[in-house]
Amino acid sequence: MQRGWVLAGLMIIVGLLPVFGIALAWALAGVSGCTVTQSGARPCVIMGLDGGRFLYALSISGWFLILTAPIALAGMALGIWLALVSLIRRARD
Repeated sequence: MQRGWVLAGLMIIVGLLPVFGIALAWALAGVSGCTVTQSGARPCVIMGLDGGRFLYALSISGWFLILTAPIALAGMALGIWLALVSLIRRARD
């Protein structure tokens, strides 16, 4: 049962990784005063280095959500199923 919870958690985290990438891109852009768009990389100086391409890559990683969202949904369904099985087992005891 413990492995099932770990698996469900990992599936949810892997499925939501593109969202974390987008949030990181917007946070870094906000702190450094840069503009992030999906139309292309823009020059952005972060700690003396041009981080525009990095921010652009992070911002377009959201498109991977199309592929990873089903993994996150399956992890959530697994978690709900494990919770229901746990409740049924407790009710029988």
